[in-house]
Amino acid sequence: MPDLNTLARMMPGLPKAAPANLSGRSPNMGRTITDLSNRGPIPVSGLPSVKLSPRESGRLDSGVKVTMALRLKNALAKGEWGQINERDLQPVQRVLDFMVKDAIALSQGPYSLRQLAAMGHPYGRDSGTPRKVPNLSHVKKIKGTVPSLSVINKQSGNLLRLWSSRLVMTEDGVDALLENSAPYAFYLAAGTRNMQAHGPFTTVAARHRSALLSAWMQVARDLQKQAKAKERQSAAMNLVLESLNSHR
Repeated sequence: MPDLNTLARMMPGLPKAAPANLSGRSPNMGRTITDLSNRGPIPVSGLPSVKLSPRESGRLDSGVKVTMALRLKNALAKGEWGQINERDLQPVQRVLDFMVKDAIALSQGPYSLRQLAAMGHPYGRDSGTPRKVPNLSHVKKIKGTVPSLSVINKQSGNLLRLWSSRLVMTEDGVDALLENSAPYAFYLAAGTRNMQAHGPFTTVAARHRSALLSAWMQVARDLQKQAKAKERQSAAMNLVLESLNSHR
């Protein structure tokens, strides 16, 4: 079996640019900032709350995770955070589920390794200069257009089966994670000296950013409502106690 560096040179996988049809947004949004040797986390241009890194710290063969940090700013909501449960986070999880579906759709490009070799390995580099990749901007089950570099060409099908998502609680919010556990996934995401970074990792994050933030704002609003309801209940109880004490 080829080693991981060889696999990384062979496999096609992950994008640097956000979708071309994101009106009003920077054309660089979704572009990774990497020197091809970065072990992560790698910042993503235009998305300050998004980071790309190996699934396990320092282990490049552990797969890749896209971390989207969602944090509470309202003091009332923060006060309720300790009482939150999985049901409260369902709006965020639903968006993550759609992100996984998009990542799977973008992992089914049409070109085999033999075809890519015949094309001169278009995902490679010439003395560091990226080669021109085939036009894959229209993808089945994906609305609108995407950067061609956001598509991974399907080979064994192993990578597309290994997409997943999860939510990790923090002290003041959650990290929404889009992950792929294929051992060569991080090489696709970050690129190598011989291969351009490509695949749906940052593109999916950019495309669903607004929906994810809206879902998170809904969670925050619900927490604020719970906190205010408890304040009103506490105030009413204090009035009752004061009234009882005054009639003693």
